[in-house]
Amino acid sequence: MIKGMIIGLDMGHTLQGADYGAVGILEESECTREIGNEFKKKAEALGRKVIICSIDGGAKDLNDSLSKRVANANRQYLDLFLSIHLNSGGGTGVETYCVAKGGKAEQYANKVQNAMVSLGYKNRGVKTANFYVLRKTNAPAVLVECGFVDSKEDCNLYNPGNIADALIKAITGETVKPQEQPLYRQRLQVMNDIPAFEKPSKIVKKFKAGDKLTAVDVIPGWYKLDIDGKEAWIPSTPCKKI
Repeated sequence: MIKGMIIGLDMGHTLQGADYGAVGILEESECTREIGNEFKKKAEALGRKVIICSIDGGAKDLNDSLSKRVANANRQYLDLFLSIHLNSGGGTGVETYCVAKGGKAEQYANKVQNAMVSLGYKNRGVKTANFYVLRKTNAPAVLVECGFVDSKEDCNLYNPGNIADALIKAITGETVKPQEQPLYRQRLQVMNDIPAFEKPSKIVKKFKAGDKLTAVDVIPGWYKLDIDGKEAWIPSTPCKKI
């Protein structure tokens, strides 16, 4: 695929009001944003342009929501329109839609479906449907249902980063490279005498007020230390950053 391809991204449904998505173990409207935001970030890192066509609110009803998405898509040239959804109703698996057999839309749909199935989902196949966003969008258009929000099996497989990677591979032919997480390093000064814990009840070292140290990670309420190759934790309250 060409580096300069332009993808219209529709993160299905709204976040509030009319056209809110399906709700089960997961909430569709939240999941489509999680997947879509990952997709946009990673696809653009590979040199593609991603234009958001979805709306988060302000729709009078379902038809208004759909027409606004299509209008956003048709305002500019797109190589592909991708609509991300999750299913509901007691089933399992993934399925991908295009408006008709033949042409670029079906080619993309087949690639998207195969990529999603590779993540472990049941294969519900590529299907045709007269969905508004598929028939009214000028560009080749694909809608993918990324599992069922009310299926425990599918929800256990749900990982927005993995789904985004699979969709990008299907559409661009490129594999997203794992992003190295930057090392966390924070110099601290201890303000009060505090112990460092290896386990909740095991003290491995005691620090005195005025001691300086380096945290290697942080979670709410705690700093992680490396003490002689062992993981230890200190409460964050008696420490200040320096």
